[in-house]
Amino acid sequence: MELAGEDLGRFQQAILGAYNKPALEQLLRIKMNIRLDELVKDAGFRDVVFGLLKYLESKARLIEFLRVARADNPAKLRQELDELEQKLASASPTSASGCGPAPLTITRVRIDSPHWETHRALAGGAGPAYPFDEPCAQYHSLRAHLELQNPLFDVLVTNNLDRNVLVLSVGVIVVSTADTLSSYGVGGQTFRVTREDHFAVPMPRLRTPPGEMRPSAFPMDKEDIKIERRDALVLLELADPVAIPPQQPYRFGLELKDYIDNMPNHVTARIVIETDQGRADSELFYLFIYY
Repeated sequence: MELAGEDLGRFQQAILGAYNKPALEQLLRIKMNIRLDELVKDAGFRDVVFGLLKYLESKARLIEFLRVARADNPAKLRQELDELEQKLASASPTSASGCGPAPLTITRVRIDSPHWETHRALAGGAGPAYPFDEPCAQYHSLRAHLELQNPLFDVLVTNNLDRNVLVLSVGVIVVSTADTLSSYGVGGQTFRVTREDHFAVPMPRLRTPPGEMRPSAFPMDKEDIKIERRDALVLLELADPVAIPPQQPYRFGLELKDYIDNMPNHVTARIVIETDQGRADSELFYLFIYY
C-alpha cells in the first residue's frame, strides 16, 4: 500500500500536529514494536516523521500505523486520517517496494459456523440493526439468542510472489464496537483447495458489563447508541509459521475464541494476516450477537 505524494504530505502534517518526538516514540514502541530512534537518526522531527512514513510504506504497515495513531489521539487525527484510510484500504495492492503484486491477497472470507447467518439486505449499512456509519462487505449475525457459538471464518489467501511467503501470525483488528441490550432481532488446471489448518484467536474483554447497560426498546434509535472506535489489533503468533509456495493458495479456519463472552453485540472488524513480506487485511465485515 502506498499514498500519492500529496496524501503522504497530509499524513506527515497530521502526525506533526498531534505528536512530539517522545510521544511518537512511546506510541510506536508500545503499539507497533518499532524503535523510532533506530530508523532515523540525527534529524529534525519533520524529517523523522517523513522517514518513519517511508519505512512503514516499504513494510506495508502504513494503514496499521494510521489506525493506531487515530485510536491513540482521535480528537486531533480522526477527521484528518479517515479519508486517508479509505484511500489506503481501497487502493490496488502493491508490493512492499511499491511495484508488482502484493505478497498476499485475501481472496475470500466467509462465515463457517452453523449457528451464524449472512445477511444480504444490510449491504450499505441499512437498517436499525446496524449502528455504524461505515459500510461493510459482509454482515453476519447469530440465528437466535440461545445459539452461543463463536464465529468461525473460512479464509482463502493466495501467494502472489514467485517465492515462499511465510505466515507469522493471524488474527483480527476490531475496528468499532457498540453494545445494545435487547431480546428481539432480525433475522488453467483446476484443483480443490482444502482447509489445512484451524487457528483459534483469543478475543479480549471489550463487552460492556451487564450492570452498566440499561434496558431499552428495540430497535434503539441510532443516535442513542454509544459507538466505540477501537482499532484493536488481536493477533495469534504461530508457533510453526506456514510457508505458502509461490503462486499458490492457502486455506485455513479462523475461530474468534471466547467471542460470545467477551465481545459487544455489534462489531466491525477485518481479518489480518502478518507475513515476512508485510501484512494483508480483509475487507470490513460486521458481526451481531443477541444478549
